Amino acid sequence: MRASATRTIVMSGIAIGALALSGCSTGGEDAAAPQGASSTSATTTCPTPESGANAQDTASYRMVMSVGEPETMVTQEEADAQGLTEGELIMGGGMDMGSQSNATGHVEVAICDLATGRTVQGADVMMEMVSGGSASSMMVMEMRGMDEPATESHYGDNIVMPSTAYRMRVTLNGETVEFPMTPAG
Repeated sequence: MRASATRTIVMSGIAIGALALSGCSTGGEDAAAPQGASSTSATTTCPTPESGANAQDTASYRMVMSVGEPETMVTQEEADAQGLTEGELIMGGGMDMGSQSNATGHVEVAICDLATGRTVQGADVMMEMVSGGSASSMMVMEMRGMDEPATESHYGDNIVMPSTAYRMRVTLNGETVEFPMTPAG
């Protein structure tokens, strides 16, 4: 996410900026891809629990949540044709152009395989906004910042942010975490 698009939210009682998303950083050796992910040639180092309340572990994955202002999201072809250098580069998944026109925030989660330290890529990630007893699924795309390497992908979309406290539920291969979220302001 670009610095000018940073909006602070309160997550689990700790203020976290969109730049807190470090995802998983590039390493260098090859490892087997986790179930539900396509293979890449670089490994990564998952963020440590000291990354703050925005990182949660399941049995197999570390998930790091970040929220900021809506992002420009384009394909590589669109970025090349328009000469864009900022925003999110879509690597996979669907795109709901209608949600971008009235979006008030950008939600993303970087996912690392704990066994290999790799960024999980090409996965079928489900994200839901949960408030009270109801859950609303959101469109999820795999993307990366245009200024980030291909190994630094994450999942999410631009959304209309709830005005009240809610939880963001993230599921991959039957493993789920929930991030308590309260918009600042």
